[in-house]
This record gives sequence, C-alpha cells and structure tokens, in this order.
Amino acid sequence: MRIVLLRVVVLVMAFGAVVTCCLSAAPAGDARGADLRALIDDEIRSHVKESVAEPADMCFTDVDLEVFLAEKVPDQIVASLKTSPRFLAAVEKVRAMPHEERAAYLLRCRAPLHKTWAQLGSISPKGQTEAGQRAELAISKAIVDQVEKILAGPSGKPAK
Repeated sequence: MRIVLLRVVVLVMAFGAVVTCCLSAAPAGDARGADLRALIDDEIRSHVKESVAEPADMCFTDVDLEVFLAEKVPDQIVASLKTSPRFLAAVEKVRAMPHEERAAYLLRCRAPLHKTWAQLGSISPKGQTEAGQRAELAISKAIVDQVEKILAGPSGKPAK
C-alpha cells in the first residue's frame, strides 16, 4: 500500500512540475529570447571557431581571421538578420528602453564574447585568441551598427 501511495505522490509531483513548466513558458511569438546580446553571442558562436588550445586546428587563427574578413562574414550575418523575426523583436525591445539605458546596453552589446588568452593569463576554452576576439568584435559591431540604423528610423520599419 505504501509503495502504491508513494508512486501516486511521485506521479502527482511530476505532473505538477510539467504543468508549472508549461505555464511559465513564453507564449509563441513572445519576444522572450529576443535579447540582442544573446543573439550576438549566438552569431559569434556560429561563426567564430572556439579556441581551446594553441594548435591551428584548435583555435581561431590569423589565417581564419583573414578568410573571415575576406568573405565579409559580418556583412553576411547582418544581411541574414534584417528579416529575422528574432532580430527584429530584439530591436523593438531595445527601442522600448529609456535613452540612457539603451545607450549603455548597446555599448555592452559591442563587447566581445570572450576575453583573450592574454587577458585571462592562460590558454583555455574560457578565452579566445586575439584573432578570434577581433572576429567577435567585428560581428558585434556590425550587428549593433545595424540596430542603430534601424532605431534611427520609424518604429517597426527595418532600415534598408
């Protein structure tokens, strides 16, 4: 009897946890997750190789940076974001911020995702090569520049 009662209690608790989780989830189309900094970090992770050790196949090298810049990766990213619902929702969240808060937030958005290995004082996955950080900065700059261009226009109308 105790085992059956215990199983029922566990099932009720599990069901309650699932219901609570579902109720706290953002509704479809909500701007939750449309945070500009998170979007920039995602783009950096997608386009800049993680640097975990010194060998060229384990870090973002100067050669990788040359190719990255020659292929105009930041421009390609911005072009793909211009019609992204997630990006446009993030821009509108930034637009809704008070002016001083917006300026400070956009300044933080221009920062790289990682410190360099030199800044950290060690070579580890927590950091990035100097070339990798330059690529990170190029991405964040290009995206924030586009956001500022959109913000200069009327609400809800992306700039070309």
